[in-house]
Amino acid sequence: MWRLGRRDVGLHDGPAALRTARAGIESLLPGWQFVVIDVPSGAEDGPEGLSNVPAQGGTYIGCGPQGSSYAILDAALSQRLAANAALDTIATWAPRHPEEVTNPISTGAGQYRAIGRMIVLSKAGEIRSRLQAAWDQLFRVETISAMSTAQVPGIGQFDPHQPPLVLVVSSMAGGAGASMALDVCRLLTLVSGLDPRLMGLFLVTPDIFDSLPESARTGVRANSLAMLGEIVASQSGAAREHDVRILRALGQQHGEGEPIPFARVFPVGRYVGADRTLFGDGSPFAVYRGLARGLAGLMMSGTASDQFVSYDLGNTASPAGDRDLLGWGNSVWDPLPWGTYGFSSLRMGRDRYAEYAAQRLARSCADKLVSGHMQPGNPASSNEQLESLLTSQWAAICNELGLLAAAGSEDINALGNWVANVAFPAQSVAPVVNTVIDRQLRSHLPSPEGMTAAQWVPVFRQAITNRRDALAHACSDAGYRLAFGWQRAFADRLDDVVGNAIADFGLPYARALVDQLRRHIDDVLTAPMGQLGSMGSPDVVALPPTSTRRWRRCAA
Repeated sequence: MWRLGRRDVGLHDGPAALRTARAGIESLLPGWQFVVIDVPSGAEDGPEGLSNVPAQGGTYIGCGPQGSSYAILDAALSQRLAANAALDTIATWAPRHPEEVTNPISTGAGQYRAIGRMIVLSKAGEIRSRLQAAWDQLFRVETISAMSTAQVPGIGQFDPHQPPLVLVVSSMAGGAGASMALDVCRLLTLVSGLDPRLMGLFLVTPDIFDSLPESARTGVRANSLAMLGEIVASQSGAAREHDVRILRALGQQHGEGEPIPFARVFPVGRYVGADRTLFGDGSPFAVYRGLARGLAGLMMSGTASDQFVSYDLGNTASPAGDRDLLGWGNSVWDPLPWGTYGFSSLRMGRDRYAEYAAQRLARSCADKLVSGHMQPGNPASSNEQLESLLTSQWAAICNELGLLAAAGSEDINALGNWVANVAFPAQSVAPVVNTVIDRQLRSHLPSPEGMTAAQWVPVFRQAITNRRDALAHACSDAGYRLAFGWQRAFADRLDDVVGNAIADFGLPYARALVDQLRRHIDDVLTAPMGQLGSMGSPDVVALPPTSTRRWRRCAA
């Protein structure tokens, strides 16, 4: 198994480790070559409770040069490529200004695919030789002897004549893994005796990082999008010429190279299936752990390994796709479809009770949402029960919403009382009216001192007439503010009523309630409200008839 990039990918499976421990195996079997390729010069710590890969018998290949800058690495690699007339192979993607790259390349690529790939290409010769050494280890006499005598439950009988299976695990989102995965696959095809048709490429997709803060996801989607095109180019064979040319310029060649450097791509993401069910809790750790357990189960089961080779890598019988969308230039369709990945495990005990209880609660909630308005033993249909329930609750619903339950031409007085006492009570309207009068009228009225009533009334009438437009505008604004405040309060009450309706009687009842409310407002309340509004004077400065008669008597 080859793992590329990202120190936080802890590929470890507890049950598999327990099975090997019970079999007396305390380190990786020599027939399981675990090679980690990353940018940091030294191997980093393993997951919590585990040592790193070299300490467990694996191999670590660090590509980042110690005590060197990217500019120096770029210059050295460019000179090698230029000497073999292949500098154009990096011209379209390598950093244009190497001296401006400040990333410490001895520790990582810093989410930059171009930097990561340049680092890997600079170490292409060493990577190939280390991979060849790991491959040769599989065929040593000591390895065959150890694998033949190993007694691990479920692994099956070891057959030295079966070709080894290669699993490459990487990320599509990082700067190191996403940049080196395809180059490493191409280098693996240069390993003597390795069959790329027995190589599976497992790629962690970028959505597993969606749960992280945005600041921790810089470049994730961009790296994956760029790698996607490169993957398809490798699957279709279109990348062979470029890959072979650049590796040949670096001294790594094997004829014309394999058309396709791997057998199948297996994406591993945060969601499972068309229903987008979360993989575990959706965290990166859960996905890494699930991937580790699945691959460990594959390695620990002879039957699963045989089926994986036969049906996932070999006789896949991939259904034909739409060539107008993908692979229109390929004569062979089978290498293009991606595979699927999953695993299952069986356990019993109290650790499963939480999930069982959650499922029961979820089922009860779903039943309540769908059929909460139905009464057990009631022979009436669902619609009949729904209508009856809504009718019995309607008066209480209107009361909670602060609406009049019934209104018509014969109930215009009741509607007026509702407007004056419920919707806009005096204690909320009076301060608004007083404010309008104080700001728009009071200071503009004539003083009655030294004037008779006959003299003052005409002056007063003219004064309020002069303020007609200002008063009309101020009253309109005040009315809108009052109406908007009522609407906000009504919306809050409606949210509470609908939420309680869903909780008490389910979604069909809540939907019927909203429909009934819409009809009630449109058909019952709107017309009488318009009629009520037309009863007042259209002129905001018109005086009531009683006031006019009194002033006439005073003037007389």
